[in-house]
Order: sequence, then C-alpha cells, then structure tokens
Amino acid sequence: MAKRFQTKEHQFVFKFIAARDGAYCLHCQSTGTKRYPLEIDHQDADIQHNDPENLHILCKKCNLLKRGLTIKEQIKMIQKDCARNVSERERENGHPSTGTVKTMVDYSSGGPEMQVNEYAEISFRDWVLRTIKKHGMMSKSDAIHGGAEVAGCSSVTTSRYLQKLTSSQGVLEQSKSAAGVIIQYSK
Repeated sequence: MAKRFQTKEHQFVFKFIAARDGAYCLHCQSTGTKRYPLEIDHQDADIQHNDPENLHILCKKCNLLKRGLTIKEQIKMIQKDCARNVSERERENGHPSTGTVKTMVDYSSGGPEMQVNEYAEISFRDWVLRTIKKHGMMSKSDAIHGGAEVAGCSSVTTSRYLQKLTSSQGVLEQSKSAAGVIIQYSK
C-alpha cells in the first residue's frame, strides 16, 4: 500500500509548497473552494515520490481532470504550468527561495539584525520589483537610497539586498547608461 502523508507532515508539506509556489492551483490559479479544495499533487502520479520538485498544488477539479490523461500528458501539462508560473512569479517577487525561507524560519527569535532583516528585505524587494515593473527600470542609486528610505534600514543593507537581486541567480540585471547604472529585469 502506498504511503500517504500523515496529518502533521501533510500540513508542513502543503505550507512549504504554498510558500514556494503560492497557495493556489498551479493549473487554473483557483484559491480553492469548498467543493474543489486545494490538494497536494504528485507530478509523476507516484504518491511515494515526495521530492519537493515532484510536488505542487492543484484544486480537486484540476487534479481530477489530470487523472484522465496519460502519465506523459500529465507530466507535460504540469511542467508547462510550472514553467509559466515560475517565470511570472519570479518577475513579480524575485527568486522564490528568499520568500520561502523567510516564511518558514522564525527570525523574530534571532538578534536585532535578523529581526530587522525579516521586514526590511521583503519590503525593499517588493518596492524595487514593483517600481521596475511599473517603469521598466530604475537607477541603482535610487534603488539603494530610495529603498533604504522605504524599508527603514541603511543603504549598506539595501546595497546587499540589491546585490542578491542582480546576482547570477537574481531576477534583475545592471547596465550602464549615460545617466549611470540602471537596474532592470533580466532578459
């Protein structure tokens, strides 16, 4: 008999996936209803294969629709939805690991720097990503100094946050222009 998640394990796994991907159906973006609640689904339909990359959230309706497909069709559908959602989510929120870790770790029990970081980095990232989405770009100086004002931390700290966002794993890139260094979404 295949092993299902125990109640506490199921709650933890669901919370992790929701923090990583969002608390909505991967396929139709529904936040769930009483009739069609959100469920943990296995991309390869093997309920014993519980690696995080094999797990995602579907509403019951989409999960039932998926079961009418062959395994190959199911995997293709989920991979297409995952790619679409990951790229859009990263464009909106930056790399998912920062938010996922911050929702799972209790920084409030750490030192003052960690407590400030819990709020400041999320506030900074949100402001920078929204501003760049709205205007297409912003100056590095405004990102650092304006971000420090918005997030309520030092410009040294926001400079570090910006370095993460413009790293090889980040969603932003820097380029030089006549006006100075510009920050925009990576192409």
